[in-house]
Amino acid sequence: ADRRDPSRFLPVGIAYLGIASMAIAGAATFPVFIALVALSRVGAGFYHPVGISWIGRAFAGRDLDRAMGFQSSFGDAGVILGMGSGAVLGSAFGWQIPFLVWGALNLLAVGLGLYLVRNQRSPPGEATPRRVGYWAILRDVRYWLLPSAIGGATFNVISTFGPPLVQRKFLQSD
Repeated sequence: ADRRDPSRFLPVGIAYLGIASMAIAGAATFPVFIALVALSRVGAGFYHPVGISWIGRAFAGRDLDRAMGFQSSFGDAGVILGMGSGAVLGSAFGWQIPFLVWGALNLLAVGLGLYLVRNQRSPPGEATPRRVGYWAILRDVRYWLLPSAIGGATFNVISTFGPPLVQRKFLQSD
């Protein structure tokens, strides 16, 4: 995020999240469902680091605290709306519908966002090393990658849909 223009990099993650969310609707088994939810979280992982990078550049030296607060609160509002609407949409129209709706909304947001910033670029960031040791970072967190992915995906499924989806669709016990 530090070496890229966040106004162009953020849409990549949001589009990935939208496409991955729509792919979840095709899951036929519980392990595939959890795996697809975990993969979708990669796209969601763009929001904070890239969004914070963008806000930090755009508001450096002026109203940075306020801008960070807006970024965080609107992200939290989206999560709450997603969790609240998921159960309602899933119960009324089927478990796939929330994933299709959220995916489509993400893709719509990417288009709208790109349109709104079409003539603007983020201010350049501070110089960062040209080469980042990604393998060293992954090695440092290697023991937490799988538990975090499974835990995050499971939390997402349970908090959004609860036992009815897990029991009725995927025939899992409590």
